[in-house]
Amino acid sequence: MVTKDGAFVNYKIIGVLVLTFILSAMTVSAAYVTVSSPSADSQYKTDLNIETTFNGEHALGANFSYKLSSDSSFTLANNHLANQSLNQTLWNYTFGSGNFSTDGNYTLNISIEVQNGTLYPSTVNITFDSTVPTASIQFTDENLLNLTSTLEVDFGGELRVNCTPDDSTGGINIAQSYIALQYPGISSYSDNISLTTNTSSQVLATIGETPLGFLGTYSVKCYVQDNAGNSLETILNFTTKSVILGGTSPFIDEDFVSPIAKKVIGKGTMEDYAGKYGSLPEDGEAWLIKKLGGVRLMLAEEEHEVKVEEIEEDSITLLISSEPFNVDISVNETIEVDVNADGMNDLEIYLHKIHQKAADLVFKEITTPVVAEGEVMESPVDESVGEIVEAPETNEGLGWIWTLIILIVVILILMILVHKFTGKGNSGSGDSPVKFTPRDLGTGKNASWGQKPSENSAKPFY
Repeated sequence: MVTKDGAFVNYKIIGVLVLTFILSAMTVSAAYVTVSSPSADSQYKTDLNIETTFNGEHALGANFSYKLSSDSSFTLANNHLANQSLNQTLWNYTFGSGNFSTDGNYTLNISIEVQNGTLYPSTVNITFDSTVPTASIQFTDENLLNLTSTLEVDFGGELRVNCTPDDSTGGINIAQSYIALQYPGISSYSDNISLTTNTSSQVLATIGETPLGFLGTYSVKCYVQDNAGNSLETILNFTTKSVILGGTSPFIDEDFVSPIAKKVIGKGTMEDYAGKYGSLPEDGEAWLIKKLGGVRLMLAEEEHEVKVEEIEEDSITLLISSEPFNVDISVNETIEVDVNADGMNDLEIYLHKIHQKAADLVFKEITTPVVAEGEVMESPVDESVGEIVEAPETNEGLGWIWTLIILIVVILILMILVHKFTGKGNSGSGDSPVKFTPRDLGTGKNASWGQKPSENSAKPFY
């Protein structure tokens, strides 16, 4: 029992010692330094704001000092005391950017000394960068031909913009870099173009067919900013023109005829004209539409879609819906379409030409009756003119009259000929010529023309 009691006493002593050690450790670790600013690995181009707090038992009367890695000694800054209490002291100090000798990486050494002489250090690494980054822009067309020298791109094509930024000290801030586009005749830049690549060393974007659907001079702005906040805008202009690519460089086609449309609808894009603007204007609207591109139109107070299904060398195939059906149209041809099968043509479509694999189309809303193939449209009758005199009808039943008249004429001609020849036959006999009468038709078989009938001859039937 004594042994057990002794063991019990020993365990109790050990527990007290452990508890004392823990409390002592907590008391020692209670004092600490907090650096609110600058944050670790931050970058600056202007003055450096330093905010430091000391929490501890001997905070009252503690001294604050700091130095950069390039400095030779501490700089005391007790006069920048912001707030002080029994267990906490707060300093706020601004270090001027002019005190940085050059751009580069620095270490900020902060030290808090309390009344009993104990030092509490803290270290923060920062970068000072006051130099503006650099950037260059290069243009290439859809065939990857370098356009930096000519600065001309085909109307309705594609343009790739390669912006190459550089910042040797702090690096490029990717989140702040962008490429913007200014259209011909517009004073401001459009929304940022969607980037295909965005890294600290390369910013790439593709300007598609739709933005390049205007003739004129464009401006491209490449905006880059480094991590310290220094920024740069690099601007380069290019011009759209109608060209045909041949060989390794673009050349102008002397026989080129400009398309009517100035707006391009790209492949797979459905332009919602009806939703944006409603009905077509009176003189129509024109678009350059790539294959599988289309436009939604308001026709006969209903929305209908016209989509380019196929593009050949001199013709195209259109798909018109909501009740889908196809129509073919050739270059320089105009067709009228009944989009809702109500017997009235609602849409006139004119295909001007095929330009850069796009159909140059003009759309115009109309209202004309559908004419079936072979049918002739009747002109309306003006009732104010008066009663219309109808031409005599030709009745096929009256043909027998003409036949009878012709037969009578033929008989008369034969009778005249017979009479003439009969007179000539009796001229040499001395007898007086015998006149031909209808009674002679009843003479006997042996009677000849010009002789009197004998007594044995048959009597006339009348």
